[in-house]
Amino acid sequence: MKKLLLLLKEYKDGIDAALKIFSGVLLTLVFLVLPAITNTRAEYGLVRLGLLAPRACLSEMKQAIQLKKEIGDGTLPPAVFTELEHRCDLNRKDLVKVVLSVGADLVPDDTTAVSAGNGSPSSQGFVAVGRALPNALSDVNFDAWDGESWESAVREDGVVAYSNGTILRARWSVNLRENTKSTVSGENPKIGLVGEGGCVKVTSPINENGSPQELRGQYWAEVEVVDCPE
Repeated sequence: MKKLLLLLKEYKDGIDAALKIFSGVLLTLVFLVLPAITNTRAEYGLVRLGLLAPRACLSEMKQAIQLKKEIGDGTLPPAVFTELEHRCDLNRKDLVKVVLSVGADLVPDDTTAVSAGNGSPSSQGFVAVGRALPNALSDVNFDAWDGESWESAVREDGVVAYSNGTILRARWSVNLRENTKSTVSGENPKIGLVGEGGCVKVTSPINENGSPQELRGQYWAEVEVVDCPE
């Protein structure tokens, strides 16, 4: 009888040990996989950043992402990246990539890409062209299709001045909007997206009359979505 009790105890101890191991593995999988599933790549991006940079960086990064969410098409103020550079062990270009990619994940966009419309109103609207700042490529949303660097289109006052009829290629997805009013108040709805690598033709140059439209730090242009030249 005593031997039977010892065997039962050993069996129970073995079961308990196995359950502990299984629970540990399960919890590990939950913490690693669940955030990526429930919050897409956003949470994963922050976790990854935490592995690459000091923990003090995370709160600043979350604030930058939230600010990006609120601004929408607007460009993040340079001071944001200055603070991030100070707290994070990453250079400005890496920080820009993280904020833009993770910020996009935090704000799901179901807007569809706009097709070339051959003059159709549905293919016409306004885009934030960007602004020229030293060593800040992220502030410019388009490049000239003919290969000319955007730097050559920058005037002395810092305006990115593409002329009427210029074909531009989107460096990443850019919102095509009905006007240049505030996006926060809902007065400027989206028409659609100009997809990454997609082309638009400037129909109203931003340097017209020497007075560019500026909103939230961005220079805007009226454009039409067109097929990219071959």
